Amino acid sequence: MDKYLWNDLASDYAKSVEDNDDQTIQNYLKKEIEIISELCSKKIQDKKKFYIIDMGSGTGRVLFELNTFFKNAEISYLGIELSEPMIILSEKKKLKFSPDSNIHFIKMDLMELDSKLFEKSSPGSVVMCLYNTIGVLPDSKRPFFVEQMKKIAGPEGLVIISTFNGDDFKNIAPIMYNAMLPMIKKINSDSFDEKNRVFKNENGFRSQWFPKKQIMELLKTELEPIPIEINFDGKVKTFGYVFTNE
Repeated sequence: MDKYLWNDLASDYAKSVEDNDDQTIQNYLKKEIEIISELCSKKIQDKKKFYIIDMGSGTGRVLFELNTFFKNAEISYLGIELSEPMIILSEKKKLKFSPDSNIHFIKMDLMELDSKLFEKSSPGSVVMCLYNTIGVLPDSKRPFFVEQMKKIAGPEGLVIISTFNGDDFKNIAPIMYNAMLPMIKKINSDSFDEKNRVFKNENGFRSQWFPKKQIMELLKTELEPIPIEINFDGKVKTFGYVFTNE
C-alpha cells in the first residue's frame, strides 16, 4: 500500500473510525481502549515521568482518550504519523479539546523508524501500534519495525500491538470493512483475499490480517493475546487481539 495514500484518506478517517456511528466499530474501539488503558495502568507509576508513544497515531484518538483517562501531568504522549493531513487534524483536536495537555505529534515514516531518535524518552515507555496499523506496513519491514518498538520501549517498558482477527478473516473482515466505507471508499468483488488474509481495493488500499501465532512470533513472545470481544447479532465474537511482549 502506498504510504502517501493516507494523505487522501485523512479527511474521512474519523468518519470511519472514532466518529463512526456503526455500533460494531464503536464497541470495538471501546473494548480496545479498555484493554490498552489497563495495560498502561500496570506500567505507569505515580510521580514518575513516563512516555506513551503511538506509532501510526492517525488523528490522535488513542492519545487523547488515554490523556483523559489518566489525568496525570507526569505522562508525556507522543504520536508518530507520516501523513501531514492527519497531524494537522490531530493538532486542531488538541487546540479544541486539550490545549494544555502534554500531547505532541511528530511526522515520521514508520518504515524508517530509528530508536536512537527516542533516547531522551523514559526507559520505561509504552510503545503502541494499534487498530491493525501494522497490517498496512510492507511485509519485509515488519520485523525491523517491531524490533525498533522494543528498543524504544526499553527494558522497563512495554510494546503493545493490536490487530484484527486474522484467524477469522472470512467472517470478520466483511463486517469491519463494510462499516469503514467512508474511508476505504470501495469494496470490489475480489477485495477479500481469504487465502492470504488480505483486504485490498482498486483505490490502492491494502491491509494484511494475521493469525495469532504470526504476531506472537513477530513479538517473540509466548504470551497469549487479549481478545477484543464484542457482541454482534446476539453472539460474542472475537474481532481482534491485543498483543504484548510481557
